[in-house]
Amino acid sequence: GKQGHVAYPEKCINPVHDFAPVLKLLAGFDLDPGSAEFSPSKIVITDIRGGMGVCNVTPNDLKLMFNVRNSPDTSLEDVKSYVEKICHGLNYELELKQSSEAFLTNIDNKIVQKMNESVQKITHEVPELNTKGGTSDARYFAKYGVKVV
Repeated sequence: GKQGHVAYPEKCINPVHDFAPVLKLLAGFDLDPGSAEFSPSKIVITDIRGGMGVCNVTPNDLKLMFNVRNSPDTSLEDVKSYVEKICHGLNYELELKQSSEAFLTNIDNKIVQKMNESVQKITHEVPELNTKGGTSDARYFAKYGVKVV
């Protein structure tokens, strides 16, 4: 953008105004339809910053952060492609970082079955096997082919 006084909006390039239509396309967008095992990979806005904290000067930039808890069906490249498509024509920089890879453990796996049996034996409850919630340290082992629960 180009910072300036609100009395002279014609001399400013307000990145908040420019980005507003894109925000609607980004916030909460499902990158895939989901599956029996995973919820859809959804873009979740986590932070938006712009300006100097005053009401009479337009910002010269806008910083937006988002998170995607993605299934194995959506890659970092898929996220990048979508963002680039909807931001076409805007002056922006995109920095993406993948902190973990999605994985799925086969529920017929011997370790899963033994864990399931043990929980039932001790608690008399049937565990619910799902991929909901936050990330798991199992991601560090799964990428090396280690069977994890």
